[in-house]
Amino acid sequence: MDLVNADQGYMHGFEVTTARPPFREMAMMQGPAAFSGAFIMPILPETSQGQYHRSTQFIATKAGTYYYICPVPGHAAQGMAGQFVVS
Repeated sequence: MDLVNADQGYMHGFEVTTARPPFREMAMMQGPAAFSGAFIMPILPETSQGQYHRSTQFIATKAGTYYYICPVPGHAAQGMAGQFVVS
């Protein structure tokens, strides 16, 4: 997975969790990362275009519903989150 933060001047991250919405201000405290490698904080260093960039790999080892969130306080609560299903 290759993550690019094109939001200049704002920190972001990435976490896959089993915690369900609604997400609180400190969403990363609602549950640990679901898989090894499924947490990045912050997304650095810069690409040649000046955007922040980071890569990670993880294997979804268990079937279920998972959520990806930005673990920066308030970001998941404001909608920086999504869902995916592993079958």
